[in-house]
Amino acid sequence: MSDNQERRPRFRADISLGNILTIVGMVIAGTGAWIEVRTTQAEIKALQVQFERRIVDLERSELERRADRLNQVTLVTEIRADIKYLREAFSRIERARQ
Repeated sequence: MSDNQERRPRFRADISLGNILTIVGMVIAGTGAWIEVRTTQAEIKALQVQFERRIVDLERSELERRADRLNQVTLVTEIRADIKYLREAFSRIERARQ
């Protein structure tokens, strides 16, 4: 081979139209990807806020459920005490009749 072919670089250092189009395409693709990432992050933050709001609502409803359960247990206990008192009263009335 000749000296000129060996010294010539394998890649040309000049910028061609294809190189410019490739760079522009990469910038457009990068911009599109960045917009998609930012949109996804905004959606994730919105879902996080919604999830945290649901947790607060669930905790509040759990507290209300516990209070209702306590009221029910108290009411059942009072009813049982009343039934016991009524049975004793009926027993006394029956004994008094005899």
